[in-house]
Amino acid sequence: MGLAREKLKSAFLPPGVPPRKLCPILLILFNEGLTSSSLMAYVSYMVVDLGATDDLKDVGYYAGFMFSIYFVCQFFSSFVIGVLSDRIGRRPVLLVGTFGLFLSTILFGFSWNYRVALIARALNGLLNGNIGVAKTYLGELTDSSNRVQTFAYFGLMYGLGGVIGSTLGGLTARPAHTMPKIFSEKGLFGKFPYLLPNLLVGACVLLSLVLGAIFITENTRKQTRFTKNDSMEAHLVSGGGDEGETAERVSTDSAPEAVVVVADTHYVAVINRARKKVFARVQPVLLPLYTCVLYSFVGFVQTSTDTLIPVWVVADGASGGLAFQTSDIGVMMTFGGVSMIITQLIIYKAIAKRLKLLWTLRLSLLLLVPTLVFAPFMSKLVPHGKAAVWAGAIAFIMEFQVWRQCSIAVVITLIANSVSEKDMGKANGIAQSMVALTRTFGYLPSTLTLPPHHSPPLRPSIIAPLMAWCFNNTDFPFDYHFPFYLMAGMQAVGVLMTVRLPKSLNEPHKEDKRPEVELEGLSPAASPMPDSSRPSGEATTPSAVEGSPDRRDNAGTREDL
Repeated sequence: MGLAREKLKSAFLPPGVPPRKLCPILLILFNEGLTSSSLMAYVSYMVVDLGATDDLKDVGYYAGFMFSIYFVCQFFSSFVIGVLSDRIGRRPVLLVGTFGLFLSTILFGFSWNYRVALIARALNGLLNGNIGVAKTYLGELTDSSNRVQTFAYFGLMYGLGGVIGSTLGGLTARPAHTMPKIFSEKGLFGKFPYLLPNLLVGACVLLSLVLGAIFITENTRKQTRFTKNDSMEAHLVSGGGDEGETAERVSTDSAPEAVVVVADTHYVAVINRARKKVFARVQPVLLPLYTCVLYSFVGFVQTSTDTLIPVWVVADGASGGLAFQTSDIGVMMTFGGVSMIITQLIIYKAIAKRLKLLWTLRLSLLLLVPTLVFAPFMSKLVPHGKAAVWAGAIAFIMEFQVWRQCSIAVVITLIANSVSEKDMGKANGIAQSMVALTRTFGYLPSTLTLPPHHSPPLRPSIIAPLMAWCFNNTDFPFDYHFPFYLMAGMQAVGVLMTVRLPKSLNEPHKEDKRPEVELEGLSPAASPMPDSSRPSGEATTPSAVEGSPDRRDNAGTREDL
């Protein structure tokens, strides 16, 4: 019995990661998805009830601002919060961010007009940098043996919170209207019709705050130690000066041609050392930045695709859709949630273990291309009945979620692998700021509206006008096929962006495990003592100073550069 329990535990919990630290972080991530998705279920009604507009054509415009202001504020605060977590620690930043999420959620529930709702959303974006800091915390907890499995839970918990949040928001919003026998129109929930879902979400956030305060502790960060000064580290980076020494050891007495060869070899060696030094200083900056750019690009494409799917499935068959009702969308997304859970627990771990991270990302983005290309052709199933439509829709959403979740989990892990632990907070802060910026564009207001009886959970974006034009156009390929082809093309661009990524990203950053360095060739005989430390009467010979390979190489490097 005990052996079976251990096998079950190792199958679902990453080995070597303390559950008491992991579980509060996962609950924080769950609440992030819960908070965001619960709003999507009722935002179109909330905009009207708060008096922002009475015209259904303007609902998307005002709801878009409610989404966008969160990402704008998160864009400005995420990097600062990431740097702050490097300075004062992950624990206080996570706890303050969770408390800020709790306060802003409750304030949002008590919104009595549209402006108060916008202020609450802005505070949510400014105070809450938990996603980036949580990724940093998980990165510090893990190594090459468990990082892939641990970061898979990031997408799982955030996505699970998204699925549950949509259901929770849809069932509990406007309770005096949907459940008049329990909630009165004159009571608290009649005056604040969107308080109940936010109270329930706030209770979950408060639970994560309590558990975090009890169980989250600071990780012991690995420190990289150097036993030599910076010039010695530059000596290692430059290759130890072997090329320069070889050039200098070549005899120049044989012929004038030899002098030219020696000079050329010497200057080539100097240039190579300079190039290596520049590359060694630039690469640690460019590689994390590039992974952040990749993350923001993937985030933008996913946001745009998430916008496309609900609009597509509610359109009628003649317009290229599946003629779904709002309740049908909920069922379809439930199957997507099941696929997401299976992916993160089983599929992603198996693929990443066999193919490594980079090829898992390339495969995931590449397989999303045919998935999106063939999606609009499912409208041909509408004349064949509901069973055929449902079979196609379930197959599509489950396959889509498999590769979507794999790609997100890999990109998050690549960011952690691109930096050392001391810089992980900054890197995740930059990544969260950049993805917030791209998602801001993804959620910019639009005036796209569907007929009231076809209204899905509203997700306005800059792609919405394009979808409106395409769904009203009949010329192939610029009809309802075109948005899917565009999204597929962007997935292909993502594949191309991964081509030049180094294989070192498959493993955690090497600096975290770098041992104390002993410079080869340095010994008491090769590294001369100062005159004051020599025994009296001992002369300092030229061979001990000028003939020292390391001393000569360092001096020559400084003069030449």
